[in-house]
Amino acid sequence: MGKKRKRPVKDGQAREDLLQFSFQTSTVPGEDSLEQTHPVISIYYRRVVTLRQYLLERIPKSSKSRRGRIASVRSHDPSRAGCSGDQDEELSQLLDTTLVGILKEPTAGSDQERRRELAEFTASPDRSLLASTDTGPPCPQAEIVDYVVSTLFNRNAFSYQRPKHILTHGFERANGLQATTRNDTLACSLRGIVARFPNKNVQSLKRAPWTDILGLLGSSGEDIMTSLLFDCGVFTAIDCRKGIYYQLSGIPLSDLEPMNKLAETQTRNAKIAQTTTSSSSRPVGVDGNPSPKSRAEGGRSDISKPNSVVLFRRRMLYARPAFDAKGQVQFGLSNRHVLNRFPSSDSLLQTVHVMKHIFPRQFGLHNVFTCLPDTRTSTLPVKDYSSREEEIAQSEKRR
Repeated sequence: MGKKRKRPVKDGQAREDLLQFSFQTSTVPGEDSLEQTHPVISIYYRRVVTLRQYLLERIPKSSKSRRGRIASVRSHDPSRAGCSGDQDEELSQLLDTTLVGILKEPTAGSDQERRRELAEFTASPDRSLLASTDTGPPCPQAEIVDYVVSTLFNRNAFSYQRPKHILTHGFERANGLQATTRNDTLACSLRGIVARFPNKNVQSLKRAPWTDILGLLGSSGEDIMTSLLFDCGVFTAIDCRKGIYYQLSGIPLSDLEPMNKLAETQTRNAKIAQTTTSSSSRPVGVDGNPSPKSRAEGGRSDISKPNSVVLFRRRMLYARPAFDAKGQVQFGLSNRHVLNRFPSSDSLLQTVHVMKHIFPRQFGLHNVFTCLPDTRTSTLPVKDYSSREEEIAQSEKRR
């Protein structure tokens, strides 16, 4: 009589398969098939791998002991029950579910420079007198995170804008004694930087299980961790099965360009440079070489990002009221508005004229995406688009 078939446990089997797959991916770091794919994250990064895979790629193959320590961190190990088993469970989930988006590969020169800067940062008098940080006593992981935040601000020392990085959210430069003595500032262990509100990502990176990773990496752990926070995007899993992730570190996705668009931009710039070189000896306005006037009217060839477009609330919400002949406030749109001057929706000419106000870029008119404001007519960073009739008339004459 044959053996009775057992009903498979779906969750346990899926978990076991996931662990087996992650173990296989951790032992062979050189194969391209081990790269992760995500419908959103993969658009903005050259490569996307798990945190375990990223650490194994950074550790030399000759260092078998360190690679073995990272590969041996597994969850549901019955031989390591209790507190140690819970820590391994949490650390294993962090290594296998966290995604790392790689923008650029680090170089030996950059690692050496960062190692020197980190040593100077930790040996500074301010850090030597530091008794505690925002997450407790100082530790190597907390020192690395503070060094990254401080360096990001020092890179833009002469700019009033905050660095474009997730770890700098909530921090800003201290502006004199008044900025450091305000009641709304929080305790901050970084010199010249004040905290306006707590950064949960910074606090998470200074606590376990992130603090346990340095012990696994060994001698080059500081180089690997600084490169991870500087050059990569780190995404922690909220729901792996649904592909929901939270960005923990790196440049925000809203400030990154898709990789395919970046390649197209580089190709277009190369063609423009080649065309400029070949047509530099041609007279202006001949054989496709545009005149300076047409270049100024055409605007820039690149497209501004949506978050770089300035919207003036004063023009939209605080406009001056229009008065009628009796001196009373006229409600609604003024008589000069394009919708009142061209009210017929049955007329094709009037419809096209209204569309020129709504979609100026499609009709070759001045717009906020591809054009710069004329400093001779206005000191504001955005042109006044309340009346386009003169511009539309000039464009029709040019045709």
